[in-house]
Amino acid sequence: PAVRLVVEREKEIKAFSSTTHYGAELTFENVDNITDGWKAALLVKPWLEDGQEYLLDKSLAEKAAALRTLDVLDCKESESRAAPPAPFTTSTLQQAASSSLKFTPKQTMQLAQRLYEQGAITYMRTDSPNLSQEAIQAIRAYCEAKGWPLVETPRTWKSKEGAQEAHEAIRPTHIEVEEAGETADEKALYRLIRLRSLACQLEDAVYAVRTLQLGADLDGKPTPFEAKGRTLLSQGWKVLADQENGPCAEGEESEEGGKEPCNPVPAMKPGTKATALTGTITTKKTKPAARFTEASLI
Repeated sequence: PAVRLVVEREKEIKAFSSTTHYGAELTFENVDNITDGWKAALLVKPWLEDGQEYLLDKSLAEKAAALRTLDVLDCKESESRAAPPAPFTTSTLQQAASSSLKFTPKQTMQLAQRLYEQGAITYMRTDSPNLSQEAIQAIRAYCEAKGWPLVETPRTWKSKEGAQEAHEAIRPTHIEVEEAGETADEKALYRLIRLRSLACQLEDAVYAVRTLQLGADLDGKPTPFEAKGRTLLSQGWKVLADQENGPCAEGEESEEGGKEPCNPVPAMKPGTKATALTGTITTKKTKPAARFTEASLI
């Protein structure tokens, strides 16, 4: 199956033809000196023909980037939440260690084996993302003592179909032990496992999201722009993220698709006007799926 996956991916890459497409981004003046200048992106959908995915007309993107006065059509305030990732299984540990510590899967398993032999972590070959009741109680008691925001009901996760669940997820045997391992690499892997175990019982991180819908007239056609910004309201499990190699150092893509840039969008009333200071064309190329790394193949 592994060879087949690699071959299929290679065929996909060879058959791929790249498309260059365009967009426009406007930067606006700060409002009442509250913000530093915020950005809005052109929504290309109204300009696409049936079956077209991307804007291929560069001159249209240039005209959109030259717009300076836009009407504020709508201002929406909402909340978004980011839940902590599940405790580690063998494969998610290999992926996260590859991504954040640059360890190969083989190296990760050798380090985990040594930590297991030292009695620092539970057994490192498991498909189960769930922890034992005793472990959950110990983690919750530790987090409570630290004053971290505990989730009300202990979290559990669904295992993948066909998972071998003889062992619980990988976790420290004693959550209160902050450092374990004999070498720097062992200590780094232990820290990753420990922070992931702690994060799983903490509250979601909560963000305030503000979305502005803007519009202008271009060649007699309504041309919409959108500006989206978010600010952290409640840290939740991200209270751990500022610790080295925090649990947000993910091997898998986060649901939000990576880190969003900070865009300090002001609150504006529909019916008012927003004035852009500058505009730029964005040029992007579609890329084929990447070849597998050891971690992504796992």
